[in-house]
This record gives sequence, C-alpha cells and structure tokens, in this order.
Amino acid sequence: MALRGRALALSAEYGDDRPALAVYLATLLLEATGHLADATPATLRDRFLGWIRPGRVAAPGTRLGA
Repeated sequence: MALRGRALALSAEYGDDRPALAVYLATLLLEATGHLADATPATLRDRFLGWIRPGRVAAPGTRLGA
C-alpha cells in the first residue's frame, strides 16, 4: 500500500480521534529513529506527523460540541 493509502486508511480507522492517531504515529516515529538513522528529526516529524490535519482544541474543563 502506498504511503498516501496508508494515511487514508489510518485517517478512516481513527476518525475524529486525532490525539490517539498522533500518539500512535509518535510511537512509530520513535521506533523508526533507530531504523532511519540518516534521516533528520525534522524529516521524520514531517513524514510521521506532518500530514495529520490540525484539530480544534477544547478549553480546559469543556468538551468540543458541548
């Protein structure tokens, strides 16, 4: 599966739960740093986390949509 296809599959799997997706991808990024030693930190960040669209953040003590 191409990189774009994997991103679409993960987006569909996680839906609106972007924080959980970001944690999952950050875990993969950490694991990849040992395998992709020649890549710069910025390149890895962009590759693993850069495609996640930003979301709204709820104010402390509130929930989105409430």
